[in-house]
Amino acid sequence: MERIVKLENIKCQGCGNSIKNAVLKNEHVQLVDLNIAEGALTLNGDDQYIDQVLTKLESLGYPEVGKGNFIDAAKSYVSCMIGRMDS
Repeated sequence: MERIVKLENIKCQGCGNSIKNAVLKNEHVQLVDLNIAEGALTLNGDDQYIDQVLTKLESLGYPEVGKGNFIDAAKSYVSCMIGRMDS
C-alpha cells in the first residue's frame, strides 16, 4: 500500500539523506519519493512496517506534521549533519 506523509523539520539534502537511509534499513518498506521542499515522503509497504519507519524517523527528529516539538527540531539538526557527512 502506498502512503504519503508530511514530515516536520526537513530542511535540506542532508535531512533527505538521513531519511532515505532510515527508510532503506527496513526491507519491507520502499521509498517511492521524497520531496524535500514540501516535506512529503511517499512510501510503499504494509502499514505495520510503514509505522515502524515513521517511528524511526520521529526518533531522528522528523515526526509527522503536527506531532513534533522543540526536542524533535533539535534532533533533526544532528540527523541532518550526519546526512551531510553520508553524502
